[in-house]
Amino acid sequence: MSARNPLLLSLAALVFASAVSHAQTADVALAAFKAGAWPQVFEAVKDVPANAADRPKALYVAGEAYLVVGDFAQAEASFRAVLAARPEAVPAKLGLGRALCARGELKEAEELLTELAFLETKDALVKQAAGVLLAKQNQPERARKLFVEALALEPKSAEIARAYCEFLWSTNADDDAAKVAAAFAKAQPKHAMTPFLQAIAFERANEPKKAIEAYEKVLVLDPKFLDAHKNLAILCHTRNPLYTDEARTKKALEHYAQYFELGGRDAGLRQSYEQFKAFMDASMGSTKKEPRSK
Repeated sequence: MSARNPLLLSLAALVFASAVSHAQTADVALAAFKAGAWPQVFEAVKDVPANAADRPKALYVAGEAYLVVGDFAQAEASFRAVLAARPEAVPAKLGLGRALCARGELKEAEELLTELAFLETKDALVKQAAGVLLAKQNQPERARKLFVEALALEPKSAEIARAYCEFLWSTNADDDAAKVAAAFAKAQPKHAMTPFLQAIAFERANEPKKAIEAYEKVLVLDPKFLDAHKNLAILCHTRNPLYTDEARTKKALEHYAQYFELGGRDAGLRQSYEQFKAFMDASMGSTKKEPRSK
């Protein structure tokens, strides 16, 4: 997931407009979110009093941030807390549906997203989320229809373009994914999502060198793009037989570290990183020369 989603934030602003507070903490959390400073988002939300008028807004921002860093359980908890205070908050219902879908809780996700699809018939993000759910439910034709509708409503949306491409790649429709990526590149040539989609396409075409270069372009445009750090680390780690390519080994270690320093929470990735780092530390230690005795 890319760092910032202006469409989600603008939607949230409408829903929570009535929850204006003079307290600065919710605004601090929102500012941190926009800057991609995920740990600061969570710290700011902790400082919002439980009875503060803008507590639901802060919790919503936290939920969106948890989705970005890959902590779907915490995202679910945050969105549920928002809905406990504001049961009709559409962005929080959508966020909860996305979190549940990511966790594999498809039945409840379907109930939420079906309700939203009925109420918000022209909401591109609802269509996108429903498309992701239908793909997980092995209903590719229905999923594809919703992705097409979502992108027609928001043709410049990086999140929708990515979700649609990921769906198409999952069905091995790479030519169609290339068309979606090309259309997005034309609409948003300077957006970090443009080289990100290109990088994934290069990986799928077994062109790791070009993929690495594309991921590096992503990080020039958006140094806090978590999934670019993640994918680049994995690529340089796994496409490096016996770790003989020192440049790739170095990049892998650097980007694993940056992913976690920026707040990434992928537990599986953490395990891979720790094992890789331990192996490299041990290898380096074993190659050090013993000091000569005097």
